[in-house]
Amino acid sequence: MELFEVTTTEHNGEQEYWGSHLVAARDIDQARKLARKYFKKWYEDGCEKSADPDDLDSFEFMGGRILLTIDDILETALEDWIDKQVGLHSIGRLPKTETTRSKCKELMAICEYIRDCLDVGGEQSRQFAEEIKTLREVIGHPKVAAGVLDEISKKRWIVQKLRRLAVEAEGLTVSLPTMPVKQWLDGTVADATVDADFEEHDLSAFLQFIADISISHGD
Repeated sequence: MELFEVTTTEHNGEQEYWGSHLVAARDIDQARKLARKYFKKWYEDGCEKSADPDDLDSFEFMGGRILLTIDDILETALEDWIDKQVGLHSIGRLPKTETTRSKCKELMAICEYIRDCLDVGGEQSRQFAEEIKTLREVIGHPKVAAGVLDEISKKRWIVQKLRRLAVEAEGLTVSLPTMPVKQWLDGTVADATVDADFEEHDLSAFLQFIADISISHGD
């Protein structure tokens, strides 16, 4: 899901009102459909008709006394949109405090933490499926690492996830091959002609080891 800014102009008698609204959608086409559906109900009585039958982005209300048009729809980022609104609605220079962008990042980080606390797998993830889905749509899924900083961030997210899974796995065991890990990954362990022995291990400790040692090694 992406964020889009929908700008509108409302003509009400001799007055004009400019508006800016956010919508989350897969692409600009879906954003436009959602915006049209929303603005048809801009007033309680609903849209009486399109101002122009060939223009689905204009709506008439109150017997034509009010005209609302969708001017533009552009992809944006939440922090950019907030900064823009602060700039448009500020009188004079604001005191130098923590920037809106940094506040937004802090809020997003909190949302990510809540998502990660809820989405630990198993029954808890099923119970909070709707909440997790909403948070994922707003925050977005972790993107593939494109650089060193992105890779570090991704590793940290995975480590946090593994540590929570380790707590949930307490009391469970897992059967692991006794051969070197390299042979787990190269397909040897799955070869029916190879005699592979397995041992029971503490699943919680195994996940904790991957989080604390394996992933962090070399950072």
